[in-house]
Amino acid sequence: MYFLSIIGVIVALPTPSQMEPYADFKQIGKLIYDYASKKDEAKYHLFIIDCTLNPRPYARNLVDRRITHFPNPAPGNKPIVVGHQYSVLTMLTNNPLEKAKHWVIPISTKRVESCTKGNEVGMEQIVESISTLDLEQELCATVGIHYMELNNAGCPLVSRVI
Repeated sequence: MYFLSIIGVIVALPTPSQMEPYADFKQIGKLIYDYASKKDEAKYHLFIIDCTLNPRPYARNLVDRRITHFPNPAPGNKPIVVGHQYSVLTMLTNNPLEKAKHWVIPISTKRVESCTKGNEVGMEQIVESISTLDLEQELCATVGIHYMELNNAGCPLVSRVI
């Protein structure tokens, strides 16, 4: 199958409910973690969480759209947008060879429903991932990435500890 754009690929992807009989996403996350990290060498495990948004201002029939904060540099415009929020949980690798490549291990991505807050969904993801990755007896730390610092610096900066 040939796609002309990344949007075409995303549209053609099956929904999570269609994928559930075929893939265990928790198990896939654990396999990625096991491959990319060396648990024995780690003194601690660092999770990175970010709540980002997907603006959808013209999708009038999209289920559960909401107004959310979005930095807008135009003078006089309000810093809001209509769309969905997503909570993304990643983890820094403990493998020295992989750490030199400056990448993170994707662990979990969940859509934040309009009746919940992004930090609540993020904490649920962290608790769920710690048990899935068998890290209950290990030291784990979590940091959040602030959207404005990420945008202004052009690279992920740790802004605050959750």
